[in-house]
Amino acid sequence: MKKLVLSAMLVAAPVAAAEISVLEDLKSTPLTSYEAGRNQLATFTAAINLFTKLEGKQKFTFNLLEDESTLGLEISGFQPVKKVTMDECNSLFIKLGALNVVSDLPTLIWPDLSKEQAKDIQSELFIQAKIIAKENHEFSITCKKSLAEI
Repeated sequence: MKKLVLSAMLVAAPVAAAEISVLEDLKSTPLTSYEAGRNQLATFTAAINLFTKLEGKQKFTFNLLEDESTLGLEISGFQPVKKVTMDECNSLFIKLGALNVVSDLPTLIWPDLSKEQAKDIQSELFIQAKIIAKENHEFSITCKKSLAEI
């Protein structure tokens, strides 16, 4: 019995050590403020999608959009073809503006920003809306605004 317990401990010890070393490695990996904010934004979009799905109210899906020089969110969803219009697309920005979260988004993502930096970054971050026709998924309309424009 002692041999069995000792064998199990010898097998488990390297596994536990490997887990600790991975955590230590992660702790030593530098993370830029930009990457931390991007990760916050990705988590924010995933949380919105999860909560709206759980409530059964998911009309639109939120996704992170990023390339070398831009960072933003895309809101996309299916609507009847008669609602696939630029007016309907722009109305999404009015609804977002009414939530009063858009102006706070930069400081939610990067809490250490000064007021001036938070205001400046509003012109760089954007939200893009895409409405796709339920009847024909090839037919869609896209509109885009910076946070400062919303």
